[in-house]
Amino acid sequence: MAAISVVYKGLTGLYRTLNLDTANTLAEVRTAAISDETLDSSYYGNLILLANNAVDSGDFGSNTLADVGYTANSVFFFHTIQTGNLQVCQLS
Repeated sequence: MAAISVVYKGLTGLYRTLNLDTANTLAEVRTAAISDETLDSSYYGNLILLANNAVDSGDFGSNTLADVGYTANSVFFFHTIQTGNLQVCQLS
């Protein structure tokens, strides 16, 4: 379809840009962004469209950038994976 610059805010807090195509799916964008940021993939949750938080790579992974209305002014961000338990403080 058409080339587009995809902006995302990674887990490092930095805004980064990927040069992709409007025919790329959100799952492909998520994979490319994780690869671009080079952190362990287990840290990443869904990729979410900032302008419409209902659009994420979990529910809309097979949709293309064109399908979800991604434009040159749009930004994605990552939801982090929340794991682990709260630590229990022992009182002596």
